[in-house]
Amino acid sequence: MQIEFFGTRGSVPSCGIEYVKYGGNTTCVVVTMDDGRKLIIDAGTGIRNVANIGKDEDIRIFLTHSHWDHLQGLPFFGQIYNPEASFKYIISAHNFDDVKADIYKQMSGTTFPVNFNSLPCDVSFVKIDKSLKVDDSLTLEVFNNHHPGEASGIKIINNGKVFTFLTDNEIELLRKNNRYKELIEFCKGSDCIAHDAQYSKEEYSHKEGWGHSSIIHVLDLLIETKPKIGIFTHHDPNHTDVQIDEFEELGKAMLKEANVQMLFFGAKENDVIEF
Repeated sequence: MQIEFFGTRGSVPSCGIEYVKYGGNTTCVVVTMDDGRKLIIDAGTGIRNVANIGKDEDIRIFLTHSHWDHLQGLPFFGQIYNPEASFKYIISAHNFDDVKADIYKQMSGTTFPVNFNSLPCDVSFVKIDKSLKVDDSLTLEVFNNHHPGEASGIKIINNGKVFTFLTDNEIELLRKNNRYKELIEFCKGSDCIAHDAQYSKEEYSHKEGWGHSSIIHVLDLLIETKPKIGIFTHHDPNHTDVQIDEFEELGKAMLKEANVQMLFFGAKENDVIEF
């Protein structure tokens, strides 16, 4: 399995020399299965840089939710204007109707000059209720995140390899709402976990309820679930490369103190991880 990050920011894109190392585009990740099939996760501005993703032009996009930073790149993804392309939008059942409606609303003619109904590509929508077995080698599972307006995490199981992606998920409020064990169970057995760590401990103290996690909460989760690879993403748009470097160093120190062996780092645009 291969994971490639095309956008790692949350909220809005970041521009400037102080954001070069980790990149400025909003969330988009491409997962390549062992047989070459690809799944795009989210359509932030990073999706503009995703080129032709398959000879058969069969394109699958899992949308965690429809907040602007996870959908704003879709009208600029060239493949939606390809008449040979076939798009499957995969959405969790618990926010399916809202996300589907927002995809159409985003390109309604008044909000974008091209109407979604006029696109030449073939479009279909797939609803996942907890899990979807695509075939014997690929299963997708979803998790109901704690986030205003609803959001979904996804676990991809491909030939026994497991990648779990949880962005826009507030771990501390899952804990306070007695759902933390549910999150742990969802993450257990993952080879790689990528989780939203938008805030520092200090920032989170006055942004509780905003739908994101602190780096400390993410590290607690990683220490408990022990994946081989732990990644933090959805970087705050105001966090510079230096600040994200500090998150990374803090995490490595916490993992060492907990005696947990793990490859740990902040997601960067164009990062490619294989396992």
